[in-house]
Formats: sequence, C-alpha cells, structure tokens
Amino acid sequence: MKTYLLIVTLMLGIVSFHCDDSPLEEEPTLTLESPNGGERWQIGTMQTIRWSSANISGDVKIEISFDDGVTFTKLFGGTPNDGEERWYVTGSVSTQTFIRISSLNEPSVRDESDRGFEVFEILPGPRTLVATLLTSRSIGLQWQQQSTNELGFIVERKTGVDGVWGELARTEIDSLTFNDINLVTNRHYFYRVRAYSNDGVSGETNIVSKIIGWIQQATGTDQPLYGIAYNTNHSRGIAVGQNGILLRSTNGGDEWIQVASNSANALYGVSFANTTTGVVVGARGTILRTTDAGATWSAQSFGGSNYHFKGVDFAPTNTFYAVGFYTSLTTNVRWGLIIRSVDGGLNWSRIFEEQRYDFEDVSFVGLNVGTAVGSYTLNGGEALFSTTNGGQIWVNQSDTMNGKLLGVHFTDANNGTAVGIQGTIKRTFNGGGTWTEQTISSLKSVRAVAFTDALRGVVVGDDGFLFRTTDAGVTWISRPTNYSKHFESIYLHDANTQTIVGADGLIIRTDNGGM
Repeated sequence: MKTYLLIVTLMLGIVSFHCDDSPLEEEPTLTLESPNGGERWQIGTMQTIRWSSANISGDVKIEISFDDGVTFTKLFGGTPNDGEERWYVTGSVSTQTFIRISSLNEPSVRDESDRGFEVFEILPGPRTLVATLLTSRSIGLQWQQQSTNELGFIVERKTGVDGVWGELARTEIDSLTFNDINLVTNRHYFYRVRAYSNDGVSGETNIVSKIIGWIQQATGTDQPLYGIAYNTNHSRGIAVGQNGILLRSTNGGDEWIQVASNSANALYGVSFANTTTGVVVGARGTILRTTDAGATWSAQSFGGSNYHFKGVDFAPTNTFYAVGFYTSLTTNVRWGLIIRSVDGGLNWSRIFEEQRYDFEDVSFVGLNVGTAVGSYTLNGGEALFSTTNGGQIWVNQSDTMNGKLLGVHFTDANNGTAVGIQGTIKRTFNGGGTWTEQTISSLKSVRAVAFTDALRGVVVGDDGFLFRTTDAGVTWISRPTNYSKHFESIYLHDANTQTIVGADGLIIRTDNGGM
C-alpha cells in the first residue's frame, strides 16, 4: 500500500490532500452461462449447468422453475462454486424452464436464465402419484398411466428431505402400483415414478412422502414454538413462536422456512379459514392476517401493549374468534377478553370480557357453538365459558377450583375436551352442559388437545409426553415419541398424520400415528 501526502501552501492557508492507491473492493458477482435461454434439454439425459463468478466465497445453491420463473424449487442445496454442475434432467415438461444460482453466504448475489429453455420428454410420463400407509411398516404407491408404449415404470425413492434419489424398483408393463415393505421406523420416505422404454425415460410424477414413526424437521430456529395450523387442504402450514418467529411450509409440512412476520412479539395461536386466509395472534395486541396462504402477513392489531392474545379459531362465514386478556392501566386488574372478526380477520370487535380471568384457547363448531378456556386469576382456578349463540352470551360452565386450563377442542356441537395443568383432562358429551374428569398416568401439564372425530384424539404436554385415545377418552394410552422437550401444540391432519411443535424450535411429525 502506498500513501502520498501532498501539502500545498497558499496565501489563504494550507490545503492537504491524502491519496490512497489501494484497490477498491470489487462487488461479488454470479453469472449463469448455461442454460441461459432457448436450449432444449431432454428428460433422462445428462446436462451441465455452467456459471462464472467473482469475489464469491463458499458454496452456491441451484434452483429450478418450470413455470416461467414464478416459483423456484431446490435443485442442488449446496455445491462447490467451481463453475459447473452435472444434472441428470428430471422434472416437469415445460417450455419456460429457468435456472437460478445464488451464493449461500450472500443470498442476494444471484443470477438466473435470461430466457426460458425447454425441458421435454419423448415418452409421456405417469401422473397423480398417491402414497398410502398399508401397515405401520409399509407404504403403497399408485399412479395413472399416460404412455402407451412403455416397457414399465421406474419407482424412485429418497430418505429424508436432503436424501439422494435412487432407483427402488422397476414394474412390469401396465403395472400401476407398487408396495414398499419392511420399512425402518423414524424415517421420512419420498417417492416419484417415471415410465421407461427403449427410447428413454419420461418425466416423473409428483413427489409424495410418508413418515414412519416420528421425524424432527429442520426449522432453523431455537425459539420455542407455541402454535401450529394448516390451511384447509393441508398444503400450507404455519408454525408460530417466541420473538415473532413465523415458519411456513409449502409442501404439506415436509419442509419449513422462516417468513417475515414483521413483529418481535411472541406469537401464540394460528388458524385458517380456507386455503388462503389465516390469522395469527400474540402478545401486545398482535394480530396478523394473510390472504396468500402465509406468504405475506399484515398487522391487524387490537388494543395496545397491555393486551395479549393466546388462542384463535375459525367459525364459518368468514368469522374468527380470538381470546386472551388485558390488564387495566388504571387498576392493574386483569380482564379475560374475547374478540371477533366477521370479515376474515380484517376488523375486530370486543364481544365479551370478564374481570380477573385469563383465556388461553378457544374452539368453535359451526357459527354459534364455542368454548373458551383459561384461568380465574384470583385463586388460580379454571375458566370454562361457552356460547350457543355466536358469542352474544357466554356462560361459565366451571364447577370446580381445578387449576388453569390450557387447551380445548370440539369435534361437533356435543363432544369436546379441555386440558390443563397437573394432567387435567375434562370431557363433555352435551356441548358443555356437564364435564367429566378423565385421567392419564401423568400429573404433568397437558398443553394441547386435538381430535379427528368424536372418538379419536391426542393430548400432548410437558417433557414430551403424548397420550392417545380411540374411545372418546374413556382410556388414554401413552405413546412414546423419543423427544423430551415440552410440547406446546398439536395439529391432526387425520388420525395418523400429526404435527407437534414445542420448545427450542421443535417440529416433529408422523404419518402413521407414531407407531
């Protein structure tokens, strides 16, 4: 490094110039060279993706889009920045395919194809692959045929999100099913199918997956997660937690990524009205709303920093109910609070409040029948309020001084279950008119409950415990998950597919009931 100091004496004073001839730091760049537009790549052939770079350290990520660059999916999650990557072409047939390459260390440094290129097949591929659990250790596959001259079908499988695809089996001509047996527990299996002939192979079907046992999923956070919900067709999932953490899945819960909540407050509850509209609630009056299945969120806050919302549920005709509490700024007394939105979470109004209560969760069946649970703060007893007229009147159904209730779920107007501290489980068969105590072999706090129908349900709680029932709670059976962290919430897609969230950013999932 050379430094020059030039001093010029003038009648008006001394002017100093400092010159430094050290080179300016150059900007990092990535330039995709091929495919860059207009190429034709045949499915089943080996092609080379090429790029050049400058001032980039670390690996790069390569993504692909088959819809004119609207959505991209991972092709290579991390590969050395050596200028090329060989790719055995798979995927959807498309004339508007794009490749995007980006730096893992500096994601904003990236480049993509200038124009679309074509991915084509010489053999029509199968479609509509469906996976079904046959037993606790076997998965059945079924697909639809489009080709007429194939020799058979190639079934491919990978284990885990980041696993490598490999050929599992080849079926005979016109065979449209395959059973994968003797599977290992606590594994996540992915499948796709292609046709083959003497001329080559087709594009693959959609990818399907099933989890045998329990699998912990990558979340990228160690913040506790408090709530979990999916949209109504289970294609999009949202998990929320401490410090505004909001995770989203776009593939039915196979993978999770963090999206901006634009909030630093704790987020406790989430619910969806349909495939696109959902609501998240949290501390300090936080209410967030999405109309694009969780891709983006807008604030619809209610009250101020003295308001805290713990639970939210959807009722028909675009209605949401949220529950929590607020603390009076003048008397410092806590008030249990229930609010409602009748326009899909856009605007909210106060419909019920009760002094010295704290509501934790709410469950609605239909438009009119709902139950809110929590605690009576004066003595630590339970709160159990119900409505049969859409929230116009709420009646306290509690007849005991048991401790705080933390969760509630109704499957229909008559059958509901509430859970709470010290192993509390209460069941109603008459819409909350009377409640019956049920027992489990634990005195730990039960934090969440979910049922798929009036008979089959699951409760989860502290230190990773899980109990299942198939007889409306007459008997509860402990089921191990091999995880000991506190479970905060559970979502049931059906009796077997379950997602649990909890401490330290935990998300675990099963597709066979954890067996």
